[in-house]
Amino acid sequence: MDPPVRNPGSTTFFGRRFTRREISDIRETVALLPGNIRNELAKTIREHPDWYNPRGAQRKDAAPRVLEQLEEFGILHLPPRRTTIAGRRSPIVHTRASDPGEEITGKLSDL
Repeated sequence: MDPPVRNPGSTTFFGRRFTRREISDIRETVALLPGNIRNELAKTIREHPDWYNPRGAQRKDAAPRVLEQLEEFGILHLPPRRTTIAGRRSPIVHTRASDPGEEITGKLSDL
């Protein structure tokens, strides 16, 4: 059962006022893309036409924080945080499928 939605008291987050429709759209986007990582969800929601700072650049910093606040209020559910450190990849696990196959010789045109 979903936890109850808490009243946020305001629909202004990080200097931008959101309409109920916009919050509903954000909630729907998160629900439709459950496999996306948080960063991808933030990129998606900040494509909204009014999601810009006074200089005209996208609000990259605020989008993830807005998603987290909406989750705190029980308005949406974000996927779990990734446990890997950005820029680091998991070690490659070698299996039979990754063993080298039979050597291919000859001209490329012959293949």
